[in-house]
Parts: sequence; structure tokens; C-alpha cells
Amino acid sequence: TFNIKNIIVTLSEEGMYTYSESGEGQSIDATATEIVDVTGAGDIVIAVLADQISRQTDILTAAKVANRMAGQSVQKIGTQVVGQKQIDQVRNDTDLEDTIVFTNGCFDILHAGHVDFLQRAKSYGNKLFVGLNSDLSVRNLKGETRPINSLKNRKKVLEALDCVDAVIEFDE
Repeated sequence: TFNIKNIIVTLSEEGMYTYSESGEGQSIDATATEIVDVTGAGDIVIAVLADQISRQTDILTAAKVANRMAGQSVQKIGTQVVGQKQIDQVRNDTDLEDTIVFTNGCFDILHAGHVDFLQRAKSYGNKLFVGLNSDLSVRNLKGETRPINSLKNRKKVLEALDCVDAVIEFDE
């Protein structure tokens, strides 16, 4: 009767649920870590959804941006003013669907094979976390003369690669 194409249901502290015209439904988890005041959160959701839909954003992404903005607002006392700059920042600076890929290694003498490997690993998601063997761990694995490059230097080189999002030291 009403030719409704998309439905978004807000679920308070549980986030949102979207149902799109393609017949797909998806839950969106709430993003607030602490709820201080919910005043105006629904208004923010409606405003951000209207903004995103007017920009031809797909309904799921629009809902995720609205959810994040509402999540920010409920962590503050009173109603919040949301500007276009804030909406654009959430939309552009926040990965709305993170797929984290993890790999690890010594990466003592970084070479083209390592770079190819890390780039390929990143292609499986949008975040690449690299576990980097500590100096002690490298010595235990490769002998007393290793590592040639210190943990600090190996980490600096890995962090300089565009495909690497985080480097985490580990001993074993």
C-alpha cells in the first residue's frame, strides 16, 4: 500500500536494524561506550539519515553513520548540535565496516617479498595488524646474531608502509 523500500528501526542501547529494498536485513550495534543522556538522539538519527539519503548514500551506510552520530551524542549531557562537518568526518574518517586481518613475523630485513605479502594480506580486509616478534624472540628463532635491525627500527619501517595499520610487539 505504501511502497516502502527501506525500514530502519532504532533499538535504543542495542543499536539499529535496517531492512533494505533488496530484502536484506542487518543489525547495527550501538557505538556508545557510556550513555549519559539520550535527549535528542532520535532527532540526530533522523537528521543524519535525511542528510545521507539526500546524498544518495546507500541505506545501510546511512544508518551506520546515523548510528555513530547518535552514539556520540548520548555520551554528552543535553541536546547536541550536529554540523555537516561532523557528519562528513564520521562518514569519511571512520571505517564503517572494519575487517581486520592479522599476520605476524620477524620482518628483520624487510624485502620486496615481505611487502608483497603484507599488501596481499591487507587485500583480505581494510585493516592490517602486524604482530612483530620482539628482539628476544627473533634471537631465540634465528640465533645470537639476530635481529640485525632493532625492534624500534623494524616497527618504524613496517608502520611506514601504507598497507599496515598497526604493529604490535610480541615475544613468542
